[in-house]
Amino acid sequence: TMLLYFGSILFAVRFGRNGEKKDLLWLTFFASQAVLHQRAMVFMALGLFVLISSQLKNLLRLWYYVLGIVIAGSLIYLYLPIRDLQGAEWTFDQPGTWRGFWSLVLDTKTDRIISYPRSVDQWLERVRGVVSVLENELPLAVITVGLVGNLMGTLRQSKREAIGFFLLWFPFLVLSFVIWVGWIGDALLAVNLPVIAMSVFGLGLLTSIILDKSPVVGSLVTTVWILLGMMLFVQGRPEIVSITKDTSAEIIISQAEEFHGDGKGDPKTTLMALWGNDYWSLAYAQKFEDRLAELNLVDHNADLGSIMNSNGRLITPAQTFYLRPLSWWDQQFGQVYLSSESNNLVEINTSPPVDRSSVRPNYNFSLGNGVTIRRADLKWESANKLRLTVYWESQEKIDSDFSIAVHLVSNKEPDSSDDIIAQSDRSHPVAGWYPTSRWFPGEIVKDEYSIDIPAGSNPEAIRLGMYRQDVDGSFQNTEWLSILVDDRVDGFD
Repeated sequence: TMLLYFGSILFAVRFGRNGEKKDLLWLTFFASQAVLHQRAMVFMALGLFVLISSQLKNLLRLWYYVLGIVIAGSLIYLYLPIRDLQGAEWTFDQPGTWRGFWSLVLDTKTDRIISYPRSVDQWLERVRGVVSVLENELPLAVITVGLVGNLMGTLRQSKREAIGFFLLWFPFLVLSFVIWVGWIGDALLAVNLPVIAMSVFGLGLLTSIILDKSPVVGSLVTTVWILLGMMLFVQGRPEIVSITKDTSAEIIISQAEEFHGDGKGDPKTTLMALWGNDYWSLAYAQKFEDRLAELNLVDHNADLGSIMNSNGRLITPAQTFYLRPLSWWDQQFGQVYLSSESNNLVEINTSPPVDRSSVRPNYNFSLGNGVTIRRADLKWESANKLRLTVYWESQEKIDSDFSIAVHLVSNKEPDSSDDIIAQSDRSHPVAGWYPTSRWFPGEIVKDEYSIDIPAGSNPEAIRLGMYRQDVDGSFQNTEWLSILVDDRVDGFD
């Protein structure tokens, strides 16, 4: 992005000064590719126009060259259907169809990333976010000095160029206040690049002014910038190295491997992961590491409705619901029902995933809040980890949202909180995403929990129940079911 950005500026300045045809052609190439590469770069158009405004006659005379380069440069998008026709594994959406192709080419994402601040608090939140992004690159004082230097340096040439250079970064700063998705996303990071770039450029212009007036002072200033660069390198290196050695991909792969299926490679079980790190990690593991063979892997652009309506199983990592909450699924497919496939995988369906006849009761323990523990199974997952599988059954419509309490205790009937060895509580059942107020009478909800056994502890039981917090802040607990922990289960001590 910065290469194309600076290339556009360079040839805009040259064409604005001399009006030569070759500079206009290079300007058109760099600017068009910048916009095709990242749509936000269209906001440098006003600044570029001011820089070349003295050559409007030559621009109009050569308009057909400009149009030709823009059209020819746009052909780069043909790589999308070509990759799809070649059978590429990781094409985004459906670029092999006309609908998919044009949706990718014309999608600006504005409906998903633009949000105007509507209150003072929102403005302050945006200011803090933008300042945080900028300061992550350079100290704010240095950025300010650089932008002032940019203005001073360009004013030495002409007011037109000074205005043009100002308009090459200021619109991006304004834009950063309306690009907001609730957190600092990559779109916000991208639109701040021109601000940083023009600030650094301004530092160079300011230093050149100082060198002209006093070579000694200018040399000192140059030394300061070199030392600052070295300091930022030392400070930033650990973060960069941590990114290059990031092992977080293995986490979601291991979570997906918690799916065991029926051992027959049932093709109806589809794992949906959000396009991005989640999907790429899983796709790599499946394609090149011979893992996750029992799963049909798709990203969120797949026809999820068809998968659910064809009696196929659709599961997704629990973290998907941070970006695709229940409200999104309801809006897309009508009311959906959730069930735990494992501790970290959730099954989604347009009808209740758990068939009553398939769950033979072993407890039928009433919690006293309209929910019964129909069945609970506790087994050793490893020598220091337990897996609890619970089948909740709703006996009536539940108006309240209950949280889940899973306590590993040293006594079957704990005398105090000192008897609690470890906890695996959740705000809602099913990885925290399926509130009890959504359950209909008679619905059975499968829920799974993983409990780590602290070294040196001597657990006697798992205590399982629900609770809610009332308006006055007090907690109301349901009845508790205690499940004894066997000393030896499945070969583990």
